[in-house]
Amino acid sequence: ILYSVGELSFLIGNKIRTDFASRAERLISTIMKDASTPESCFALLSLLNPLHKSLNSFIENLFSTTMTDLIYNGIICYCSKFQKENYLRKKFLYHLSNIIFTSNNPDLEIYAFNCLTKVAFHDIQFPLIIQFSKFLYKDNYKVRKSASKFLLSQQKYHLEIPNILLSFISSENDENLRIETLKQINLNNSSLIDYIYPLLYDHQDNVVNYIFESLCHIPKAISIVSSYITEIIQQLNQQES
Repeated sequence: ILYSVGELSFLIGNKIRTDFASRAERLISTIMKDASTPESCFALLSLLNPLHKSLNSFIENLFSTTMTDLIYNGIICYCSKFQKENYLRKKFLYHLSNIIFTSNNPDLEIYAFNCLTKVAFHDIQFPLIIQFSKFLYKDNYKVRKSASKFLLSQQKYHLEIPNILLSFISSENDENLRIETLKQINLNNSSLIDYIYPLLYDHQDNVVNYIFESLCHIPKAISIVSSYITEIIQQLNQQES
């Protein structure tokens, strides 16, 4: 029942606090008496708002319990509903960061990065982004992939991220991950030309083709494109002679 309450409340959003305010408050009070199960936590996350008097104490208790997929899903839904900075978003970012930096467990690292991506945090400080970017160079392929997806989701908040990802692509060994990441980077930016240009000489043909096409769409890169074409023609002529 509590799971259904949570799903319905997340679905109808703010209406439950405007059209059914008194009933929602009674429901919150009832569930708060025994908020010890994942289902009760999920229901409360769907009912509480950032200004509710019981929210902070509930959050403190929430992060001291055993976290489950349902609770994580509830927090992600809450953060999607209330996207402005709030106490739960801060606590969740700290919680996920702690997992990534201290667990030394690839499965947990992947799970935490996936949660970060789903929440779409818009207020992560760049020094923390730099620390997250170190996971692009982990031995575990799935960790690298989840870290790259997270950093791709942060591009619109940090202009430096395309540079970080281009450096990652230069050293990444998995060809699918390289091209998959490359195609999601916003390359239409003249400030990236110096970072994009070296990939014209990459060993992977589809990377070279994509970089060449991208440079063709950047007006300030026309001279580079022209020089590259000239170089290719010269190479072909030398092969024929």
